Amino acid sequence: MLRLLRTLLSILLLGSLHQNPRPLDLPAGGAARSDHDEDPAGAITFYGSTFEGDGFFWALDKSSSMHEDGRWSLLRGEMDSALSQLTPRAHVALTAFSTGVQVWSPRPRAATPQQVASAKGWVASRIVAGQTDTTIGVVTLLQIAARSDKRERLVILVSDGVPNDPPQALVDITTANWEQLPIHGVALTPSQIGRAWFDDLCRLNRGSMRVVD
Repeated sequence: MLRLLRTLLSILLLGSLHQNPRPLDLPAGGAARSDHDEDPAGAITFYGSTFEGDGFFWALDKSSSMHEDGRWSLLRGEMDSALSQLTPRAHVALTAFSTGVQVWSPRPRAATPQQVASAKGWVASRIVAGQTDTTIGVVTLLQIAARSDKRERLVILVSDGVPNDPPQALVDITTANWEQLPIHGVALTPSQIGRAWFDDLCRLNRGSMRVVD
């Protein structure tokens, strides 16, 4: 009952936050958006879902449970495929989180062949260990995404876990998403609680959720 009440309170708070999402100490609209980038740079297929945009930003769970059932190996393969589908017009950024967060680049990069190869190598070199600190992984990624001048940016979260405090994580992530970018989720978790949390996060942030068993 307490968890349900906290979740309801969190959702009410999130509604008020999205009425005026821009932090007072940040410029309106983040980076200046380029007028010539109105059309998406392309589409990718990732875990069977199609995403269209010109800025692709991934938060990847590298906690110890990702070793189970070959989840990390599957994620690496999906990332290799998705990164290969990007065009140089698109921006890309990556974070990997467990107990803390690791960043591929502090700024978005154009998806040139060289940068795509760098991103693939970075994902492959991550060490899977630790707990699941989803919040720091997504919030850090949103800060990086705000530095992109692309108009059709989206965030993709891949995880098999649940934050330690799910209602607070909803508040923290959605508050950080002051530009209201779509946050899509790929839920690798068998937990119904985990899937429900993913669903709440994606609905509150204009995204979609895919469950991968």
